Amino acid sequence: MSELEQQELQILQEVLKRSKEEYDEEIARREHLTHKVGSTSTGLHQEPLTNGTEPQAAAQPINSHGKKEDMQESEQSLAARSSKASDNCSTQSKTLPAVRVPVRAPAPLPTSREKSANQAAESWLEEARKEAGISKPYRELTAAQQEQLQHRAEYLRQQRDKLHALKKVQRGKSDAGEETSSPTPIPVPAPPAQILACEFYQYVLIFLFGFYKARDMNMRRLLTIGCWLSRAARRRVWTRASTERRVGVDLEGRKLEISTGKLAQLADGCSVVQVDYRQKAAAAGRIPTNYLRRELGTSETEILTSRLIDRSIRPLFPAGYFYDTQVLCNILAADGVNDPDVLAINGASAALAVSDIPWNGPVGAVRIGLIDGGFVVNPTRKEMGSSMLNLVIAGAPSSQVVMMEAAAENVLQQDFCHAVKLGIKHTQQIIHAIQQLVRELKVEKRTPQKLFNAPSEMVAFTRQLAGERIYTVFTDFSHDKISRDESVNKIRLETEEQIKEKFPHAEPFEVIEAFNAVSKEIFRNLVLTEYRRCDGRDLTSLRDISCEVDVFKPLHGSALFQRGQTQVFCTVTFDSLESSVKTDIVTTALSGIKDKNFMLHYEFPPYATNEIGKMGGLNRRELGHGALAEKALRPVIPKEFPFTIRVTSEVLESNGSSSMASACGGSLALMDAGVPISSAVAGVAVGLISKPNPEKVSEIQDYRLLTDILREILGIMNKSISKPRSERKEHGPVVENVRVPISRRAQFVGPGGYNLRRLQAQTGVTISQVDEETFSVFAPTPYALHEAQEFITEICKDDIKHPSALGLEVGQQIQVKYFGRDPTDGRMRLSRKVLQSPAATVVKTLSEKQSITMEAADEHTTSSS
Repeated sequence: MSELEQQELQILQEVLKRSKEEYDEEIARREHLTHKVGSTSTGLHQEPLTNGTEPQAAAQPINSHGKKEDMQESEQSLAARSSKASDNCSTQSKTLPAVRVPVRAPAPLPTSREKSANQAAESWLEEARKEAGISKPYRELTAAQQEQLQHRAEYLRQQRDKLHALKKVQRGKSDAGEETSSPTPIPVPAPPAQILACEFYQYVLIFLFGFYKARDMNMRRLLTIGCWLSRAARRRVWTRASTERRVGVDLEGRKLEISTGKLAQLADGCSVVQVDYRQKAAAAGRIPTNYLRRELGTSETEILTSRLIDRSIRPLFPAGYFYDTQVLCNILAADGVNDPDVLAINGASAALAVSDIPWNGPVGAVRIGLIDGGFVVNPTRKEMGSSMLNLVIAGAPSSQVVMMEAAAENVLQQDFCHAVKLGIKHTQQIIHAIQQLVRELKVEKRTPQKLFNAPSEMVAFTRQLAGERIYTVFTDFSHDKISRDESVNKIRLETEEQIKEKFPHAEPFEVIEAFNAVSKEIFRNLVLTEYRRCDGRDLTSLRDISCEVDVFKPLHGSALFQRGQTQVFCTVTFDSLESSVKTDIVTTALSGIKDKNFMLHYEFPPYATNEIGKMGGLNRRELGHGALAEKALRPVIPKEFPFTIRVTSEVLESNGSSSMASACGGSLALMDAGVPISSAVAGVAVGLISKPNPEKVSEIQDYRLLTDILREILGIMNKSISKPRSERKEHGPVVENVRVPISRRAQFVGPGGYNLRRLQAQTGVTISQVDEETFSVFAPTPYALHEAQEFITEICKDDIKHPSALGLEVGQQIQVKYFGRDPTDGRMRLSRKVLQSPAATVVKTLSEKQSITMEAADEHTTSSS
C-alpha cells in the first residue's frame, strides 16, 4: 500500500475507533437506565434503499412532535442522496439497505420484549438476504450461507446501534436526568439539522466503505475525505461563538475598530477592520472598466499590499510549520480618506489571533508621516500628499519590530529613529486590543500533528559527523559563491547517506533539515565569535565594486554595476508623457494615484543563479523588488520633466542584494541619460545575526549587523560619473512646443483627426495638446522632429497668391473697406471691390426716359431715377 492509502486507512480506523468508544459508553448508560425505567424500542425503516427510489417511512407509532417528523424526513432524504452518490461511484448497480434511524416510541410491555427481539433478528436476517441477492428462504440455505448472513445482519445492527448511540449523546445529560425521573420516556428535541446531517453522512459513509471495501480507489478516497470532514464539522461548527465582539483603539484622535463573529463564520478566523483587503470595485463605489465588468487579475497595488501583509505575519509562525495557511483580505467598504493597506495588516493579525491556527502573534501596524516638522499617526490620503516621510511599521508584543517599509525625502537620521519609536508605541495599543479580543473569545490554538523539524539526536549526529568539514569550507576564504556551494553540497550528499544509515526510518525532510541546522549554526558562530564572514570580510567591509556608464551608445542611458558576484545592467528610456502608467479606476478611487511618469522595472532571469526556469509573466518577487528600488530613486527625480522615464534593471548574476544594486545602477543610468536628479543614490542591504537568550527565547542575548558603508559606495560611483550630463544624448528623444493659431486648428487636426493621425503615422512623433493654441510634439529622434515641423508648416500655411496676380505691385497703396473680424476664424474681413465702380459688363443700358443720379458718400451710396 502506498503512503497515501495508509494515511487514509489510519483516518478511517480513528473514526471507527472513536465511534466504537461512543457506542460502548452509550450501551453502558442504557444498561444503567434499563435497571430503573426499562429499555426502549426503536422504530426501524424496513424498506431497503435502491437506485432511484426514496426511502419509505416506517409504519410504527411515534410519540413525537412536528420536529421529530421533520428530522425523520430530513434523514430519509439524506439517505436517498447518499445512495444515489454511491451508485454513481460504483461499477455495478447495487441495492443498498436503508440506514436505520432510531425513532423514540412508547415503552413496550415486559412480556413483549422477547417477541420484539426475535422479530428484529428475523428482520435483519431478511434484510441481509435481500442485500446478498439470495432468493431462497433463510431456512433452506446451507449452514455456511446462514452463518454468512448472520454476520452481515450483525454488522448492520451494529451500524444502527452506533447511529442511535451518537444521537443519544447529542441529547445531553439533562435529557438523561429527565428520563431517569419519569417511568415513561419523554421525547427529546431533535439536534440541530446541521449536526444531524454530519452524523448521518458519517455513518452512511462508513457503511458504504464496508460494502465496497477496496474495489475502487477513488471511492475509498471519497469516503476518507467525507468521514474526515463530517468528523471535523460535527466537532467544530457549533462550538464557535456566534456573537459579535468589538474592540477599539484611539490612535491620537483616530479610532481603529476591530470586530469578529459576524462575517465569514465558517473560516478559522474572521476579522473586519473598517476596510479589509483585496480591492473590490464595489468598495470604492465603481464598476470595473474591463469587458466583463468584474474583478479579473490582481493589480500592482494589490500585489504590493499582499507582500506588505505577508512580511508582517510570516516570521511569527512556529519553526517547522509548513501547513497550507491562506490569509485573504478583502476591502468591503472604503471611505476614500484612509489608506487600506495598514488596516489590512491589522485585520490579518486579528483574524489569525482569534483563529485556532498556531501563530505567535498578534502584530499591530501603523503609518507615520512627517508634516511641517511634526509626526502624524495614520495620516489621511490628503495629508500624505504633503508628508516628507511614509513609514509603515509592524510591531510584535514586547515592542519588537517585525516589518518596516519606508519612503522619504531627505529625512534626518534622528527624525527617522524617532518615527520608528513612535510607531512601535502605537502598535502596542493595537496589540493589546487584539489580545483582549482573544481573551474574550477564549481561543484555544490547535496543536499541529507534526512540525517539520529535525530531531535533536539527528542534529547532534550531523554536527559530530560534518561540523568540522563545514567549518573548514566556511573559513577557506579562497572560495567564491560557486566553489563554496559545490563543496558544501558534496559534504551534504555524503552526510545524508550516513544519516540514513544511522536513522533508517528518518523522513527525507528531517535529514535535510538536520544538515541545514548545523550549517546555520556554524555560520552564525563564525560571525558572532570571530567577526568574519565566509568570504573573509569583516562585518562592515565592502565587496569589490566596479561601475561603468554609457555601455551602449544607442541607448538613452545605460550603466553596469557590479558588487562582488552580483551584477546588474540598468537602462533608461524616455518617452512622451502620454506613455505614463495609468492606474485603474479602483486604485485611483482608493489611493488617489492617477498616473506616474517614472517607473523602475526589475527582472531576475533564471541564469542569474545558474538555473533553468520558466520565462514569462511578472512574478510577485520581481514586482516587489522593483517597487523597492523605485522608492529609493523617486525622491531625486525632478517634479517637472518633459518625458516619461522608464528604468529597467536586469540582474545578470546574483549573490545577494540585487535590489540595492538596482538602485545604484539606476542612479548611474539616470545621470548618464542627462536626467537632472538632485543627488546620486546608493543602497545597501543590512543583515542581522542574533543569538537568542537560552532562558527566554523571545529575547536576544547578542547580535551582529552585517552592512556596507554607503559613503564608500558613493565615492566609487562618483569616479564613473559625478553629476548628470548637461545635455541629453544626440540620438535621444526631443520635445518641442508648436503654436497653431485657432484659425488654423481645424485645418491642422483635419476631419475626424485625419491630419493628426497621418502626421503621427508618417513621422513617428506623438502630439498632445497643451492649451488652445499650443501643441507638444514628442519625437524619438531630432530627424523625426524636423519632419514633423515641415509637415505642420505645410498644413498650416496661408493660401495667399502674389499681388501681381491682381495687377498690383509691392509698395502700392490701395483702399479697402473693413467689415470687422470673422467670428469663426478671427481674421479681418476686408474688401476692395465695394469701393470700385461696377464693371462695364454688369451695367444695364437705360432707356432715354430713365436717368440715374449717383452720389458717393463716406459710408453709403444713394440713387434716384
